[in-house]
Amino acid sequence: MNLIQTTELNMLMAVLVTLNKFKSAWEGNPVMVTAVNNLQARVDLLNAMDIAQKATSKGITQTKEQAKTAMINLAYGHIMAGRAYATSINNLTLKQTLNYTHSDLIRAKDTDVFDIGQIVHDALSPIINSMANYGATPATLTALQTAVDNFSDMIGKPRSQKAVTITATKNVKDVILETRAFNKDILDPLIEQYKTSNTEFYDEYHVSRIKVDVGHRKTTIIQGVITDGSNNPVAKALVTLRSTKKMKKTGVNGKYKFMNVETGTFFIDVTAQGYSSISFSVTITEFEVNKKDIQINKI
Repeated sequence: MNLIQTTELNMLMAVLVTLNKFKSAWEGNPVMVTAVNNLQARVDLLNAMDIAQKATSKGITQTKEQAKTAMINLAYGHIMAGRAYATSINNLTLKQTLNYTHSDLIRAKDTDVFDIGQIVHDALSPIINSMANYGATPATLTALQTAVDNFSDMIGKPRSQKAVTITATKNVKDVILETRAFNKDILDPLIEQYKTSNTEFYDEYHVSRIKVDVGHRKTTIIQGVITDGSNNPVAKALVTLRSTKKMKKTGVNGKYKFMNVETGTFFIDVTAQGYSSISFSVTITEFEVNKKDIQINKI
C-alpha cells in the first residue's frame, strides 16, 4: 500500500478498536452488528491485500504460504458477509454452504482450502450485487477469485510472487473507495443515534475517524499534574495515551510527561486506586509543550 492507503487502513483499524470497546452499546442492534461485521470484513480484505503487496519471492514455500494466507483472509471475509446476508433473507442453504470458521480454513490441506475458496466464490457470485451492505462487492469477489487462482497455481509448482502483488495493488484502491462510501453513507449515520444516549462512544468514534498522515507528522510534548479534589498530587496514577504504547505512572508529585508525541487527536486515560477513572481527548496541531493538568475524584 502507498502512504495514503496505509493512513486510511490505520484509521479503519482505529475505528474497529473503538467499536469493539463500546460493543455493549450496539451489540443489541442487528443493523449495527451487520455494519460492524461489514467494516471488519473490509479491513480483513485490505490487510490481506497489504500482505500480498509486501510479499517478496524469498522461496517457493514462503510464496505459497503468503498466497494461501491472502486467499484465506479473503475467503473468510466473504464467508462472514455471506452468512450475514443469508441470515437477513433466511436462506438456510446458503448459510450452510458457508459454514466454515477461520480455524477450518487454516487447518485445511492446501487442496481442500483451495476448494473451499472456490465454493465460497461460486456460492456468492449469483447474489454479489445485493451484498454491498454486508461487506462484499463484485470487486472483492474478483479479488477472491484471483487469490484462489494464484494459490491454485502455486500448489505443487513454483510461481513468481509478482502476479499476486500486481493483483492486490490493482484491487486495493477500489476496496478503499468502496469502504469510504460505506462509512459515509451507512456507518457514520448509524452512529448518530448515540450522540445523546452514549456521548463517550459517539465522541470516541468520531475521533477515531480522523486520519493522521503517517508520513508528515511533527512531534510534541504533553505533560501535567494529576491532582485530587483538594488539589493534592496523586501518586501512582497510571496515565495512558491511547492508541500508542505510551503510559506513565505518576510519582509523589503527581507529574506525568509524554515525549515525542505525534500531532493529531488522542485520548488520555487516567486510573488510580481509590479514584474514579477519567478519559478525555486532546488535539495537538503543532510542535509545542502542551500542559494538561487533570483532576480525579476519590470513589
